[in-house]
Amino acid sequence: MVQECFLELLRPECSYDPDRTPVRTYLFGVVRNQSLKRLRKSPTGPETRRQTTPEDQVLQEEAGEIVAAAIAQLPDDQREVLILAHYERLPLAEVAQIVGSEIGAVKSRLQRARETLRDVLGSYAPELKERWERNR
Repeated sequence: MVQECFLELLRPECSYDPDRTPVRTYLFGVVRNQSLKRLRKSPTGPETRRQTTPEDQVLQEEAGEIVAAAIAQLPDDQREVLILAHYERLPLAEVAQIVGSEIGAVKSRLQRARETLRDVLGSYAPELKERWERNR
């Protein structure tokens, strides 16, 4: 997929304009579109990496799968904003530009995604959920 994204940038019909947006933002948009294409073709989503290692790594993998499943259940707009903001560590202004929304809408989607994940994952770590609700 990385190769396809960079090839998109090199094509003569490429719509990238350095005066309008930084190359990083443009490439994230291209990656997003390529990912959506692949997800439409394969409804099971991206493959998870399997490791056969000691118990702590198995437990970590299980926790990762639980979190990934919870994220996969989020509505598309919330999942996309969450991934860009938390996993890609992009500023919210850049996330808003990539997804084509106002920053306020991005903040709302991100907050709803966090609340949904807290509710879904709270049963796995009830003490963390209780602490979060006390600090609210």
